[in-house]
Amino acid sequence: INANAELHIYNIANKSIVKNYTFPDAIFSTTTSFLNDIVVDTVRQVAYMSDTNIAGNGAIVAYRRADDAAVRFQDPSSTYANTSFIVEVNGTAYPSITNPVDGIALSSDAARLFYSAVDGNTVYTLNTSYLRTALDNAAAFVPSTLFDKVQAAFFRNTASDGLMYLPTAGYGQVAFGVFNPSSELGVDTFSDSNFYGSLGEKVNRSVVSPAAPWVDTMAVVPWTSLDAICGCGADEVCNSGNVPAQLGHPTSNCLPDDNCPTLLPATLYGFSLFFTANNLQLYFAGTMDFYSDPNMFVYRVDYYYSVTPAKPVRPATEMKLALTFLGVIAFLSFVIIVILIVARISRTQEQNADPGDIDLNYRRYSESRKSFSGRRN
Repeated sequence: INANAELHIYNIANKSIVKNYTFPDAIFSTTTSFLNDIVVDTVRQVAYMSDTNIAGNGAIVAYRRADDAAVRFQDPSSTYANTSFIVEVNGTAYPSITNPVDGIALSSDAARLFYSAVDGNTVYTLNTSYLRTALDNAAAFVPSTLFDKVQAAFFRNTASDGLMYLPTAGYGQVAFGVFNPSSELGVDTFSDSNFYGSLGEKVNRSVVSPAAPWVDTMAVVPWTSLDAICGCGADEVCNSGNVPAQLGHPTSNCLPDDNCPTLLPATLYGFSLFFTANNLQLYFAGTMDFYSDPNMFVYRVDYYYSVTPAKPVRPATEMKLALTFLGVIAFLSFVIIVILIVARISRTQEQNADPGDIDLNYRRYSESRKSFSGRRN
């Protein structure tokens, strides 16, 4: 479509458009841009989007709702396609697929952005504070000032499309699609231990039909109640006697509201991972069959945990604890030094005292004792 890219903010509750914003050509080209994936920092009201530009110069775009500020960050080393990498799907090479940055994920604290190109095996990360600072003076933003801020988060052994940060599975887990696995197709995960410490549970790979190997868009829905786990209606509750068998959500798992069992541990929690899978590789190759078998699928995989993983201490917290400890040590050291100095001064004064003063003080002390004894008698 030869037109400017637009962002629409929609209120689901009252089914109304809250805001429409049209991006200028300098942010999303009207002829080559492909506004693809999006993640949102709901607290700061900042959206981060990937431009899978057909000209190859992919970019990350940050947009702030409060003042309509937008910046485009394109980096040849991280947002462009890796031309030396050949995309393979189900063991078949597709050298014509040269898509730049596509998948994008935001950490649960919105402090770190993860992104990657389809044509490449590296997932990169960038601290979002740099992009938010750039929004303060968007007109003067120069992308090259952030080149050295980009880090390689991890490497995959497969091409991939969408990314998803899994906040309720533990801290620092990134899910990505697997196009060319050695044994099965599906969703794999990376533990972000380099940035947020060790994790608790590990999410297992979810098997996807070979008929649609291109795992694309992902979404996470955290469980907020047992009813949500079982998918029960408003007037029903979860039959919680056998959770593993209920993950298919048949209607028999739901009971009337007045018969609610309480067999599940209180610490049970989890999330549902939704993702789409398709045959996009065939579309790029011009061989997709639009008339026989379906090419698009939506999957739901549920994960639950009986024990909540311990939240690791993050680097910022570790730094605060270290500084607090050093502060206490410094204060105690200061107090000890002051005590030693006072003691040394006192000893010095005693050693330098005049003997005459000592004798006079002794006589005064003796006379005081005699006077006190006389009054007692």
